[in-house]
Amino acid sequence: MIRAPSSGVVGRRAPARRPGFTMIELMVAISTGMAVGLAAFLLAKVSLGAFQQDARVNNAQHSVLMAMNRVASDVRRAGFMTTADAATDPALCDRNNLNATQRDLLFGIQMFDGADPTTYGASPNNPLPGTVTGPGNNRAPDRIRLTGNYMTTERLAYRMVNAASNQVHLAIDTNAIQRVHRDGAGSATSVCRLFPTGSFLRLVDSNKRETYVGIDYCTQANSGALVQSVVINYVTLGNPLPRVAGVCGVAEGNAAGTVNTVNVIEYSVQRVSQPFGPAQLDEHGLAPGLLPIVRWDPAVGGDGVSVSGDDTRLDLIRRQLDTDGNIIPNSGEVIADYVADFKLRARYLQGPLSQTILDSGFDKGDGIPAAAMVPNRVRSVGIRLTTRSKEADREDRLGAVPDAATALDRFQVFPPGAARKLRFARVRTMYTEVNLPNLAQATW
Repeated sequence: MIRAPSSGVVGRRAPARRPGFTMIELMVAISTGMAVGLAAFLLAKVSLGAFQQDARVNNAQHSVLMAMNRVASDVRRAGFMTTADAATDPALCDRNNLNATQRDLLFGIQMFDGADPTTYGASPNNPLPGTVTGPGNNRAPDRIRLTGNYMTTERLAYRMVNAASNQVHLAIDTNAIQRVHRDGAGSATSVCRLFPTGSFLRLVDSNKRETYVGIDYCTQANSGALVQSVVINYVTLGNPLPRVAGVCGVAEGNAAGTVNTVNVIEYSVQRVSQPFGPAQLDEHGLAPGLLPIVRWDPAVGGDGVSVSGDDTRLDLIRRQLDTDGNIIPNSGEVIADYVADFKLRARYLQGPLSQTILDSGFDKGDGIPAAAMVPNRVRSVGIRLTTRSKEADREDRLGAVPDAATALDRFQVFPPGAARKLRFARVRTMYTEVNLPNLAQATW
């Protein structure tokens, strides 16, 4: 059977479509990708901001924790191997050998109310920034001064006191001296390092009566692993030293006594002033290497406040005082930075043999206690320390500004007139109560 030929070209196919996207598909894909990328970017930005805020708060929390441990440890040691009150202590051989300045320093513990205008007024306790003390924060940080032996727990015996040459010769043939030397790795000043220049020296004679002088310098001679001699040169602090044989003082017959250093430690909230040179650091006993820690941003914005808010920054500084009440150079330490408040309260006996405990409260001036607080009757100290985050990260505070005796909820970094959306920084507050075992023996 013969078929008729079909029409068209034999074996020819329709052209295939090329792979790809239309313009509309491309625009939809690009728009979707941009939306997803923007969402991821915003999510990352918000997450990073939250992480940074949490990091700042964690830094404040860590700062207040570490600082509180150090302060509490020092407060607990107040009155250790020293007098609780040189003005009234019956154990002193002759308190007249001290002048008024030294008697005012030789207290086991002293608290200075921040509400008192003399607490922060003149160098080295300069006025605090108005943003801190003003209505926005209403803070009045306290100061505390502690006296005790912060060098060692050793009781080192002396062989003799030469009042003519103002020298104390230590008894080197004692286990304590050689143990101190061994623990000091046999250094040339292993024993003398316990007697720093400018500090008090406490002499306790064989009758357990006390005499105080100032440490001028200490010299030590060694022979191999043994100490050959230790001589402490001292300065008198008023009248000549008492020399009543068989009673008290440095006369023969009162030998076989001990000596120890007495340090005067002060904690205060400070702001190092410009231009951050040696003079500004020396004012607070700070070493040059601490400059990067205490320096704040002096840049001023158009609204008359610093750009970062660092001009409201405060540091809790620990420093040592000499026998004249001056700060010992390079003795300053920054215990906490970005401090918002530092408040103290005392629980003390109503009378010498009383069992009634009175509470001064954080305001300390409300007139409620029925008896005046004297250093030798203080039995515990309440410490409240508040630190803040470095940057402002909140628009407002939680409530009204609390009074100075009440803990702060948020710290106002920038004043109300400042062109800042975020003006408040979060705070972290810690409170602890510290017993004073060394003052418990003071019953007068």
